[in-house]
Amino acid sequence: MAWMIFIFCMSAKDATKSGKMSGGLIRRIAPLINHKFHLLDEVAQTTFVESLQDVVRTLAHFFEFTLLGVLSFFSFRFTLNCRKKGVIYGVLMGWLYALSDEIHQIFVPGRTFQLKDILVDCGGILLGASAAFLLCKFIEWIIKKRSVRI
Repeated sequence: MAWMIFIFCMSAKDATKSGKMSGGLIRRIAPLINHKFHLLDEVAQTTFVESLQDVVRTLAHFFEFTLLGVLSFFSFRFTLNCRKKGVIYGVLMGWLYALSDEIHQIFVPGRTFQLKDILVDCGGILLGASAAFLLCKFIEWIIKKRSVRI
């Protein structure tokens, strides 16, 4: 639930604030991507930062919802005590939240509903829930192997 509130708060930022956040991040990592970034004039730096805005925002969506997929799986896994249904319920809940997140952005100045973001979010949810499921299976396999030795 806390992670969903975080996502909601990030989505509630208007386009200017959101752009400044992603632009600030890009400016901090730009020297790692382009070792000559600091030699560029201000216009060239701004152009470079703007060229990466879509990529950074897409990755942010993906990683936010990947973590949501992990957290959703574990919440259903331990409350329902079932693995496969935990993945299914976690993914379904995550997809619904991704849809509601995009609907929410319609009401935020400068933000829009984008089908691309829903698809990216859903991919992240699916990856996160599946990875969490596989991690549980791996841990169970290790526990089973160790108990056979004893």
